Amino acid sequence: MVRDSVWSINTTLRSPDRLQGYIEIVRIMQGRTRDEEFEKDFFFETIRRGLYQPNSKDPVWKKRVSSFLPKEDFSYILSEEEVNDLMSTVFYKNKTYQDDQFKIYAFRGRTAFSPLTNFGFVRNRDEFGKVSLTPLGEAFSQGINTENMFLRMFLKWQLDNPTEINGFNIMPFVATVKVIAGVNQRAEKLGLRPVGISFDEMKMYIPTLVNAKNIAHTIEQIIDYRLKVKSMGGMDREEFKQSFFNDFTERVFNTKSEESLKTKKSNLRDYADSAIRYFRETGILYLRGGGRYIDISPSRTREAAFISEEFTAEADNFKNVDDYINYLSDTQTPDLPWETFSQLGIEYNNLYVKHERIQNAIAKIRPDAVRNSDYIEKFTDINRLADAVQSLRQLIRQSTRTLKMFKNDQFLKLKEISIAIEEMSGRTQSFRKFPEVQKPSVRLEWLFAESLVAIGNANFIKPNYNVGDDGIPLWTARGNVEDLLADYPDFQLVGEVTMMQGHDQWINEGQPVMRHVADLSKKSTKPTIGLFLAPSLHRDTINTFFGNVKYPIFEGQTLAIIPLTLKSYAKIINKIFEIRNVGSSFSQKDLWNLFSALHHIAVQQIDDSTQWIPTIDQYIDSFCNQ
Repeated sequence: MVRDSVWSINTTLRSPDRLQGYIEIVRIMQGRTRDEEFEKDFFFETIRRGLYQPNSKDPVWKKRVSSFLPKEDFSYILSEEEVNDLMSTVFYKNKTYQDDQFKIYAFRGRTAFSPLTNFGFVRNRDEFGKVSLTPLGEAFSQGINTENMFLRMFLKWQLDNPTEINGFNIMPFVATVKVIAGVNQRAEKLGLRPVGISFDEMKMYIPTLVNAKNIAHTIEQIIDYRLKVKSMGGMDREEFKQSFFNDFTERVFNTKSEESLKTKKSNLRDYADSAIRYFRETGILYLRGGGRYIDISPSRTREAAFISEEFTAEADNFKNVDDYINYLSDTQTPDLPWETFSQLGIEYNNLYVKHERIQNAIAKIRPDAVRNSDYIEKFTDINRLADAVQSLRQLIRQSTRTLKMFKNDQFLKLKEISIAIEEMSGRTQSFRKFPEVQKPSVRLEWLFAESLVAIGNANFIKPNYNVGDDGIPLWTARGNVEDLLADYPDFQLVGEVTMMQGHDQWINEGQPVMRHVADLSKKSTKPTIGLFLAPSLHRDTINTFFGNVKYPIFEGQTLAIIPLTLKSYAKIINKIFEIRNVGSSFSQKDLWNLFSALHHIAVQQIDDSTQWIPTIDQYIDSFCNQ
């Protein structure tokens, strides 16, 4: 999508984690002709599934809409009657369409739909003149390796193309990698630390880079800006940055109107934010410096070098829309020069050495820690080698998390983590703490894992969400596996979290949680605790867990499951912070004793499930007041 003399990824669909929901809507609606009726229905479907929150004038609907959260499978949260009732309380103004609500609905649906066609997930007109998913859209909806999918797609996405003609000549992702690599090289030559590019640099110089021939000039502009900022300090630096951004925006958009400048500056921030979110999905780029910089991922430097040196950032020529969409949606192209057998072998050896360094650093702090992947394998099959490279990358990320956990200062984060988790129990979400992750389900999994890392004392903590080299998750844990597994000297912990609060909490979480706890209990010689966290606990969930904790119902086993509200868990980790902050210890045995006591409340103290959660909360309050 293009605005003025800048490019952007559609900000209506700013978070790539919602792409799956949009594609699921197309799966149901494909086979229809794309007309205004289709576009209006598409818009309504995004509302029904919690993907879009309209601004209702009705106080009851306004309150309800503010708590809209998409389900994990993006199924309906509103009936057809409910969405029609909701939209009767919404009124959009638009001069172009003379406030015609149907026309505006279609316009909004068209805007939301456009990134699906721009990125090659959807074909507007197939051979029958109907909307249909492309091979890329089909593969994405069926669980294709998203990192590889986004990488191949962005290596081909270009402006101009037959669907967007604005006089540009740029492949935005390739150009961004080239700029970051070039800035890092120039920084090193100047004796500066190579840190990628800052968000301030990104918002000015990347969306406005619309011609590949200007890449070298853009690199010099960024370096010049950075040196000027570095030469200043304190308030002078902040004033300079604000003044520079204002002047920069005036030049780019040729406007001096205060209102227009405010809008354009906001747009540039949004364009940069959206580009970062999507480009991180490739695995090539990651966030560093608390999210203030975007840089080349440490485990993907070789691939980034290939992209920077061998891929063109200039747009190609295509005869028509079909040729371009067919090329963009081909999941097997382009050929990746680092995926030859010899290059994969080099990458495997490099990653192995890096992983051994991390393992050795862990061993110096904790000689008794479990060691991951202590051998090197010889491969003859390229597919097995490619899988091994990917597995090593994940091991490096896991080992990096373990090394961080063993450092003694991690507990200092517990205070802020407890605040962030407690805030997630409310109807409105706040991202003041840890703004890097904002999709609620992903955010909760991440904060839960980070809380255990900060508490420390585990042999390993393994969340099952996919992460980048920055340790920030890209997607929630895949289905059929626990959200998190933590191994301690005296016990194992299965972690399961959800943002669901209604009857669907029990439907979606009840059996999987019990199955994961039961399966690990059978495999392990250690006691196994299941910790289930949610903003609130539905009565069906409580009753199901209570029966299986008290009696050997699930496959002949009694299960140690502790259901906690987010507020209760936040209290626990805040208390652990207070204990550690005054110099006292909180060992893994202390954690086991706490969880064991919470588990035995159901086993030994009560027979009424309605008293279970209140009794747990009372025990937690007593623990916190010690």
